[in-house]
Amino acid sequence: MPSDWRIFSGDGGMRLQRLWRRWLIAYWAQAAGFISVLVAVLVCSFIWAISYPPLPSGGPVVEHNQPEASTERQESNASQRGTEQNPFAIKILPPAKGTPEAERNEKESHEKAANERGVAIATWGLIYATLALFAAAIVQICLFYWQLRLIGRTVKDGAKAANAALENAEAAKKQADAIIKSERPYVFLKNTNPGVHWTPDGQLEFADRRMKFRLINCGKTPALLHEFMEKYVVLEGTVDPPAPLDPLKDRGRLLPDNQVSAPGLPQKWATNLSTKLDGFEKMLATDAWKIRRMIFQGFIRYSDPFDIHHIMGFLFVFVPQGNVWVPFGDEKYNYSRIERPEDIPPHPGYPKQDKKQS
Repeated sequence: MPSDWRIFSGDGGMRLQRLWRRWLIAYWAQAAGFISVLVAVLVCSFIWAISYPPLPSGGPVVEHNQPEASTERQESNASQRGTEQNPFAIKILPPAKGTPEAERNEKESHEKAANERGVAIATWGLIYATLALFAAAIVQICLFYWQLRLIGRTVKDGAKAANAALENAEAAKKQADAIIKSERPYVFLKNTNPGVHWTPDGQLEFADRRMKFRLINCGKTPALLHEFMEKYVVLEGTVDPPAPLDPLKDRGRLLPDNQVSAPGLPQKWATNLSTKLDGFEKMLATDAWKIRRMIFQGFIRYSDPFDIHHIMGFLFVFVPQGNVWVPFGDEKYNYSRIERPEDIPPHPGYPKQDKKQS
């Protein structure tokens, strides 16, 4: 590794070193492959050139005599076997030196020896070339193995970096959510005047008939109010709660766009029970509070400065013995959750405005 790498330190230097190693390994692997192919082509060409068979040289033409058809000639040859004219074996004598036939035989023997020597050289060249190709293959395998190990390390490093990035993103998201939760508005209702009075003789008296409550924001940022649903009913019995409201179907009245609930500035709201309470006359009967209850339920929709939409549901029941409205019911009635604006259907009591086309 060059000494210039010492000027790099930290993660940046390590990344540059890894990039340099990967480039160097890829370069040498390509060069080794190219040289191996080139050597193989050259060796094969050499072997093909030296092992090409020589042209056949001219030699004596051997003529085969056709056997005689006559029976007499065959009998004469058979009777003369073993004699000088028809011996059992033929002894071939070498041609005399200086004759054309001797020169031709000597030339043929030299050509044969040269061909055999060329074949031997080509065989050894083929052996050496095979060994060279085998060595190049071994080197390539080692380089590929090294390359795969570096790739595996790079993948592991990338996975670690990706996991660290995901963890950082999750931590940042949790921190952002924590900041939003700590800074967002929290709106709820608080009753200040019940609007009904329980007399000493045990009867209900709607003296004021106006129930008053406050809309209080306990958060750190203002809330933009959008919709308020309020329902006042007389419920038979003293145990079972009413049916819960469906915020997507049971809609309230839309509030003006400038209706804001600021922290530390409660809004005073009131309602006339004689006109809003469904079954008001039933509660005027003697001892009606013993068999019936007055219910106040609903929800309010609002958004925060982070453009997150919230909905807060509530359910109150009037307790005559204390002249107070108290919360009642479970999370189906009393809740605070986030809504997506696209999940809220258009309000049926207000026409949908068409978007202006540019």
